[in-house]
Amino acid sequence: PVRTISHVSLFDIKPANSQDPDYSVLSVTPREDKGEQKAVFLLSDGTAVKVRLVIKKSSKSDVIYEFRSKKYSSSFAAQEVPEISAVDLLKAMIRNEALIGYHSRYIEERTARIGYLQISLLKVHTGPKFKGFTYRVKNLSKRSVRLSPKLISIGDPNNAIVTQISRKRLRPNGKKKSSTIIRIVTNAEAAKERLYLPIR
Repeated sequence: PVRTISHVSLFDIKPANSQDPDYSVLSVTPREDKGEQKAVFLLSDGTAVKVRLVIKKSSKSDVIYEFRSKKYSSSFAAQEVPEISAVDLLKAMIRNEALIGYHSRYIEERTARIGYLQISLLKVHTGPKFKGFTYRVKNLSKRSVRLSPKLISIGDPNNAIVTQISRKRLRPNGKKKSSTIIRIVTNAEAAKERLYLPIR
């Protein structure tokens, strides 16, 4: 079965059977009338399958791709959806990859302002065990601000499992590097509104 898929903007890639997806057979549907794009499919055993997807006039209908690693070919039909960990989800968020079993949704909504920090929710990843939130935090003050990644939390008690921040020190508003991206993986029940950002 496929575990992760590299980000492809020209194609919609999903399980061929949405009612009973085994993530072994994928449906690839073009989003545009022409173009081509490279994609990498990572199988559950670690095998990387590199393909070049080309949109042609004859490819407007769904196309089915079936990938089998040698290790799993004999028991292919019996494979289950690979177990996805919180770290797997965080890695996919950082790399902007699609993760099998998880739905990604772009939001770009301003959710809160904590003092002189403007917090915007950009993207939400929803799956059976975890949720992933991608925030942009912008410094609106005239002085530098330092965030403490280890103390960032969502909810009370804290639902954050793993956190990644692209920049800890934010320069004053109007200067380069005055904003940062924060990615947080939580349990599936966490709510996006309750974000706590300790600053110094």
